Amino acid sequence: MFKKVLSVMLAGCMALSVPFISLKEVKAEDDVVITVMHGTPDTTNPLNQYYEETKKRFEEANPGVKVEFEIYDNETYKKKLQIYGSTKTMPDVFFVWANPSEFLPYVNAGVAAELDPAEFADFDFVPGALEGATVDGKLLGIPQLIDYWYLYYNEKLFTDNNIKVPETIDELKEAITKFNELGIAPVSMNGKDLWNQSVLFNDILLRYTGGDPQPIWDATAMKTSFAETPEFTEAANTYKELVDMGMFQSSWTADDAPTAKNLFQQGKAAMYYTGTWENSLSTEENTPDELKENLRIISFPSVDGKDSHTSLMGREGIVMMVAENSEHKEEAAEFVKTFFNPEYYPKACIENGLGIPMQNFDTYVKDTDPVVIQEVSKSISESTAFASHPFSFRLSAVFEQESKDLNMQFLLGQIDAEQLWKATDDSVAMNQVE
Repeated sequence: MFKKVLSVMLAGCMALSVPFISLKEVKAEDDVVITVMHGTPDTTNPLNQYYEETKKRFEEANPGVKVEFEIYDNETYKKKLQIYGSTKTMPDVFFVWANPSEFLPYVNAGVAAELDPAEFADFDFVPGALEGATVDGKLLGIPQLIDYWYLYYNEKLFTDNNIKVPETIDELKEAITKFNELGIAPVSMNGKDLWNQSVLFNDILLRYTGGDPQPIWDATAMKTSFAETPEFTEAANTYKELVDMGMFQSSWTADDAPTAKNLFQQGKAAMYYTGTWENSLSTEENTPDELKENLRIISFPSVDGKDSHTSLMGREGIVMMVAENSEHKEEAAEFVKTFFNPEYYPKACIENGLGIPMQNFDTYVKDTDPVVIQEVSKSISESTAFASHPFSFRLSAVFEQESKDLNMQFLLGQIDAEQLWKATDDSVAMNQVE
């Protein structure tokens, strides 16, 4: 497990003892420098631009304190994070992914400083937003975004071909058959990356539990088991049936996320299963105007007789943290507060397409916004359940990889549902994260 590896690497390391400089004691002629590490190097990306705007606002409000960015692409960022974690020399402000397999190892390693919840009481976070970053009663970070998964669809393709937008799995099967007859991929999927098809697996499980995520959580917590939950076997066999009848494009197992997205943008796929970070499809230059005008979303279709469209598949994205080893914790925490300022951050998320914040954002959604933005906002506001973290991502990094591999082996017909869930239960037992 990554947690064990990181813990071993940290075992002989001790944090440096350094003098603390209070924000109130800083003088203009004695600049304090805090380092903020993030994973958005593209300067045209709205998130990169928001970091720059935050830096400007922070430095103007805190004379004598300067911000330096350390920026990497995602994969390099993860490697640098592990290097810093192994020596407990984290940048003053950094983020980690919120799924337990990546979040808890850093928490257990003690590299995150405790934050004061009272200082964020007026930041308009939605109920429960800070719970995922709270461990043993200590707030160790602030969640930056929350991702919800939907079937994004091209309404024009459905209307022009007299195909009903599916609300049930039976209606989805009908749509799959008709689109395949037209030579249009029903759903665009990035199977090469493994993670997205595993998210969809969890989404289908959610439909067979009637929208209740608790049975899924209980199985990963070993209170029950995957193999002994009949609804999970039904869900798995349905997923396999949908794949076998051609739900995805023929090259789906080799296609990565950009390829799958491009297929949808070109009108070669009627639907695209992805998360709300792709709301930017409604504004991107690469998206044809026709698709922008016809871009819509639906939850994954329900099982007949079990309407679950208000149950959403989702995952907290990343958590921003202050380093325990920081010489300037107060300044670093002040940067975090500046970043999440409710007058700026939720507005930027909606208007600039950064994603879905965990702060209230309804006031920033306007009638003039793209329809898909309005639909996402309405769907979230009407949601009754939220399946946080797909089962493949709820335990250790080892379990995550094993689960993703097992899911794909099942979908490719290399193992059956009984073998899938027995192997999943075995991996669950071996890879609990404490």
